[in-house]
Amino acid sequence: MQRASQSLGVQAAQLSEIGVDLENIAAALAQAQRTSGLLISTLESQLKDIDTQLGDALDQEARGHLTAAEKAGIDRHINDLINA
Repeated sequence: MQRASQSLGVQAAQLSEIGVDLENIAAALAQAQRTSGLLISTLESQLKDIDTQLGDALDQEARGHLTAAEKAGIDRHINDLINA
């Protein structure tokens, strides 16, 4: 510790404060990582749902035999999914 303080030109008390600050930063980063992990998981789930709905709508459209109203409804649904 003495060698580190001499080479850094700081006092032992300052090193202690720096250590506490670094611990606080590490805790904040860990919390941010947990939070972002949850958000990413939620977004992945939403993306899978949108992908499933889009695939279903495209399948219905590709099968054909739809009335004009059904096709328009599917087209609206596809556009809503794409622009969501």
